[in-house]
Amino acid sequence: MEKLAIGKIGRVHGLKGYVKVKSFSGETDHFYKLEDVTVSNGTQESTYCVENVRSYKEGMLLMKFTGIDSPEKGSSLTNGVIWVPRELASPLSEGEYYLADLCTCSLVKDGVVRGTITAVCDGTNSELLEVRDDQGKMHLIPFIKEFIGDVDIERRTIEILVDWVT
Repeated sequence: MEKLAIGKIGRVHGLKGYVKVKSFSGETDHFYKLEDVTVSNGTQESTYCVENVRSYKEGMLLMKFTGIDSPEKGSSLTNGVIWVPRELASPLSEGEYYLADLCTCSLVKDGVVRGTITAVCDGTNSELLEVRDDQGKMHLIPFIKEFIGDVDIERRTIEILVDWVT
């Protein structure tokens, strides 16, 4: 079962173990339907039952997990990433895709494959595509309209608009 990252846990809120959660998509409706989630901090994963979800600010929620009932226990989740099965992530509208779907797509210019996307990273002003060219060299390409054209998830191709590989 493929899982997608849907949010990041911030600081504790209150005395009962609630944590602030920022939705990666900006959408929050799907969080209210969650029964359990996987929280990863990079080195370990744990599954938690969702006890309560409350609205907080735009694109953010307060979440309470069973067994996390104090600020001390809640703070142990700070900076954790929330993962759920794909079917429980924010629903996509026509023409939308998950950033995870960009990985392993081919980067194409004028019909020629220039590289393969190996990861999507957070950049200062936009996401960055980590691309491995056919010589094994890594490149970071800003995922912005000045660099990226058509994204075709079904064909697993992304058009690049500028020359970057010599």
